[in-house]
Amino acid sequence: MSFSQGTWLAMQQLQRGQLHAAQRTLTMVLGEDPNDTGAHSLLAQTLLGQRRLHAAEHEARIALSIEPEEPFALYALAQVCIAGRRFDEAHEHLDHLVAVEPDDPANFRLRAQLYRVQEKHDKAESALEQALALGPVHLDTIALLGRVRMDRGDTQGAKARAFEALQLSPDHAESLLLMGHVLLREGKVAEAREHAIEALRNNPSESEALQLLVAVKASQSWWLGLWWRWQAWISAGDSGRAIALLLGMYLLVQLGSQGLNDLGRPDWAQIVDLLWLGLAAYSWFAPVIFQKMVKKELDEVGLNPDF
Repeated sequence: MSFSQGTWLAMQQLQRGQLHAAQRTLTMVLGEDPNDTGAHSLLAQTLLGQRRLHAAEHEARIALSIEPEEPFALYALAQVCIAGRRFDEAHEHLDHLVAVEPDDPANFRLRAQLYRVQEKHDKAESALEQALALGPVHLDTIALLGRVRMDRGDTQGAKARAFEALQLSPDHAESLLLMGHVLLREGKVAEAREHAIEALRNNPSESEALQLLVAVKASQSWWLGLWWRWQAWISAGDSGRAIALLLGMYLLVQLGSQGLNDLGRPDWAQIVDLLWLGLAAYSWFAPVIFQKMVKKELDEVGLNPDF
């Protein structure tokens, strides 16, 4: 696809995280040429970055109505479907995309992202291996492979991928954030914070970097840190493991409470029940407080309106 000069400018703005500036540029481009497929496709990605899913899907479908085989538009629509958790439809668009453009590593990287959301870690790794085999080493592919390794609880594997990418480009945001999460999981709080700040310097609108900064603060809090470490531990694997663990804990509490009642110690049974209720309340309120901390960090950043 050949992009207009205005669309190229918007693409650079989008890469810098300047979503609103990119949107304004693309609106002007489409005002001059409403049938600019590239502008519609890029506007879909810009709107998706603002979490405006319906508007993003509208723009992607307009692009495909003009050029039904346009890879950039198919890619944008697949992204929208992943964000909207319409996984079957996302797979359909990705199959179409790979059929149209089978040699682009980015298409397999997006497929890996879809598999990662679905917690199909083996398939995600396979898609990333395909992406690496198709062309020159891409930093986003290496970083995403590290993310998948971390999802599986392989912290050292994730660290190796982050280190590999940062050796190639010390400013790569995804790799900085991946390494930050690894370091935080290893208890290296100060180093994790440094990586989050470096990612913010490269892209002031990087919300994950702010979340990492808040996670650093949470890990240093004696009571919120307990929740954070618990979450990091139970999430080191797939969701089935976490669910089985929680169900097992619940059954043990119920059996313990019933056993204490049978032994004629209802007072102790009541204490066990209250402790379980306390744990449930703690696990409910801690993430709410964490999100408030994220919001506070966002409010304090004071981004330029062009971002």
